[in-house]
Amino acid sequence: MVKAHSLLYAIYICLIVSIICGALLYFSTLYSQLNLYYNLNEELYIQNQSYVNFALENLDENNIMSEDEQTGVISYYENKPYGLLNLLNVKTCTKLDTIISVHLTGNYTNDKTCLFIANQGNPFYFSGKVKLIGEKKLPTQRVQEKYINNEKNSFESPGEIQLSQPDLPELNPEIKLYFEKNTIVKQLKDIEKNSNSIYFNSFKNETVEIQLPGTILENITIKGNFILHAKDSIYIKNTTVLEDVIIKSPKIIIEENFKGSMQLFATERIEIGEEAQLNYPSVLCLMSKTSEKRAIIVNEKAKIAGAIVLFHDEISKQNEDVVILKKGALLTGEVYCTGKLMVEGIIHGSVYTNNVFHSTPVSSYENCMVNSEIDITKRPSYFVSIPIFQSKNKKNSGIFKKVL
Repeated sequence: MVKAHSLLYAIYICLIVSIICGALLYFSTLYSQLNLYYNLNEELYIQNQSYVNFALENLDENNIMSEDEQTGVISYYENKPYGLLNLLNVKTCTKLDTIISVHLTGNYTNDKTCLFIANQGNPFYFSGKVKLIGEKKLPTQRVQEKYINNEKNSFESPGEIQLSQPDLPELNPEIKLYFEKNTIVKQLKDIEKNSNSIYFNSFKNETVEIQLPGTILENITIKGNFILHAKDSIYIKNTTVLEDVIIKSPKIIIEENFKGSMQLFATERIEIGEEAQLNYPSVLCLMSKTSEKRAIIVNEKAKIAGAIVLFHDEISKQNEDVVILKKGALLTGEVYCTGKLMVEGIIHGSVYTNNVFHSTPVSSYENCMVNSEIDITKRPSYFVSIPIFQSKNKKNSGIFKKVL
């Protein structure tokens, strides 16, 4: 005869076994679903990256849609300007999930020119230690010496020297059009911060344009898809964190030791403080509109990876404007200057300018480079160029950085 409490124990044991079996089945189902989810996401990421490569080859045709008949995965892309760069937004989706990636893009270049000086009929001089590594297009094939401050002259110039044309290569017309755009601007106080007290706008969203409340920007972090406006001038202190933003103001001054990445657009003056660092890809762009002298100045030991562009909208006024790279300053990228350029620092890349000069406290020397270095061979192989010139080959596009 079976005792009642033995039957109760058997029921408890059966219940426990059933719960354990049910839990195992449940966890097995969850594992299968999770595995399916990760496999689907991996497939979407692979398809998305594949379509990024396809989009880079077809940027002249927007919103091309592709569907994989076997998996049902749909991909499409959108390419739009962001300052002097481009934003490539690629979406890959199924009925259950969507993967979005956004990249800042530019153009790979095969340009081997380290220095182009427009041929205005004046001889080109050098003084001190000058290195011009790469192909050169100069007003004269013979480079003459000047003796300044009793320095010993040394001229290192491997690479062919050709006679230049009277005019610089034509600037990308979209750069000038960018200065003429009128947009709706919000006030900074109307923009919400995230939980970390950071102003952030994802590049999958529309660009947000902000009117800055004063002339000093300090103790603030702004990252992502923003355009910051200042009416008269803006002084950016090194306590400010800026990443991938655009700044538009007549005058822009960056304090010494600042670090960040941004595109600067001005009409009067841009000045980068000593030992400041503007990371890749950064842009300094100034369009001069008046007869007054305008300038882009990069102070000692500052580092910039990207491009410097200065141009005047009137050809007759072009020589009024200057770009100055002071001693120890380093630019990796390109310089385009319709005015005059003074280089005391180092440029790893290409220079296009109407003229060069050197200035001291007591005198100024036209058509002369002093203690300068321009080396096209030291521009990194991975370097994607800012589209200063209008590219005829859209299939030569490359990625600066992934921003989403």
